[in-house]
Amino acid sequence: MAPGLFAIAAVRTAGGLVSGRRSLRFHRLLRLHRSLGIHCIHGAHGIHSIRAIRAIRAIRAIRAMHGLLGRLPVGPSRGALRRLIGDAFLGRHLHGPFGFPAKPGEESHIHSKDQLVRAKLRSTRSGPSPRPEGAGPATGAQNLATGNDPARTASRNSFGDGRVVCETGAVRSAAPAPRVIAVVGPTAAGKSDLAVHLARRLGGEVVNADSMQLYRGMDIGTAKLAEEERGGVPHHLLDIWDVTETASVAEYQRLARAEIDRLLARGRTPVLVGGSGLYVRGAIDALEFPGTDPEVRARLEAELAERGSGALHARLAAADPDAALAILPGNGRRIVRALEVIEITGRPFTANLPGHEAVYDTLQIGVDVARPELDERIALRVDRMWDAGLVEEVRILEARGLRAGRTASRALGYQQVLSTLAGDCTEGEARAETVRATKRFARRQDSWFRRDPRVHWLSGAAADREELPGLALSLVERPVTA
Repeated sequence: MAPGLFAIAAVRTAGGLVSGRRSLRFHRLLRLHRSLGIHCIHGAHGIHSIRAIRAIRAIRAIRAMHGLLGRLPVGPSRGALRRLIGDAFLGRHLHGPFGFPAKPGEESHIHSKDQLVRAKLRSTRSGPSPRPEGAGPATGAQNLATGNDPARTASRNSFGDGRVVCETGAVRSAAPAPRVIAVVGPTAAGKSDLAVHLARRLGGEVVNADSMQLYRGMDIGTAKLAEEERGGVPHHLLDIWDVTETASVAEYQRLARAEIDRLLARGRTPVLVGGSGLYVRGAIDALEFPGTDPEVRARLEAELAERGSGALHARLAAADPDAALAILPGNGRRIVRALEVIEITGRPFTANLPGHEAVYDTLQIGVDVARPELDERIALRVDRMWDAGLVEEVRILEARGLRAGRTASRALGYQQVLSTLAGDCTEGEARAETVRATKRFARRQDSWFRRDPRVHWLSGAAADREELPGLALSLVERPVTA
């Protein structure tokens, strides 16, 4: 018998109560149900005598078990154990797990969840029994006796249509599923595969939140899923910019929200996926971007060209340590932007980021992998990228203006290969530097998402890979509110 489901129901019979013994059995069973906090569903004509006899046998077994439980201190644990024992014994001794009748004179054994819901809607009343007027609030002991203790209300089953059936037989409404799902975490954690699985199960579509997968032609180095790896799920905001275009979080925010709104209007579930923390927040949070000052920007860019990104990153670390932690020392463009915002607003760059005020009802799922395993995955991924032809991909993109692209040219792997093509390092050195830089980047990604208390972290380790999709779906199916 499935735990947590309402198990006991008496059946109607056309003959009704033909003897005092049956009536006695009926009332004994009814008292037992009430003592266990179970609302007995019964017809106007009583209980079938064979079932009553089985119930009496169950009562004797339960009484023996309750004698042992009597030694435990009173509390929610004791109350929960009493009910579990009652459900188990009664479910075993009465015929079948569910015994709701279809109509008087007919026995019906209901096995499907949908049938169970319909039967409960016909036959049960919702919520705890009303207390007499002026009786005051129920005590803990009274709650245990009537089955209304808080521990009991935590065990419920949802049937996917917004309704649930509690152990008491009460039908209640489940909290609505989130309208947007975001799968976040460090690179190589397994976000893309999880997003595809969730989209397929939930009737959704994937919206990219990886800043480098926005660029056309940057496929191998960004680990962009091939068409056959997407499982037939539509993917949006991939390959929308040329490599010569400068990335803009504000522009991405506009595009992402338009895509999310379009999917919601069609009744589809948007599954946002990516490791670019600012892009994720720009899509789902109330994030406004400070303006720009051309003179300040030009001065900082000239300083960047003269002194290099390391010197500017040191200045950023002194002005805003949190921003320096989130921005790579080699990312001159982002360093310049952070220093520009600090100079324009007079506040730290991170102070201009919003609090955790969401624009959409969003569930954020973080994929967590322990550092040693993640580092090993990153090294293997870089090896696969090289074997798949990353150097040739960069050579083709260089002909399209990649080297002049202020954002795309700094992407991990692409920057290192460009250095090789320019003769600044060997291919082996570029490969090793890509691994080192990606590991550092993964640590910064992890730190960024860890600061958001709304992220629900699940293990993406190889040992837990088979369980990850099911655990993620269980987060989507929200707990029921009373």
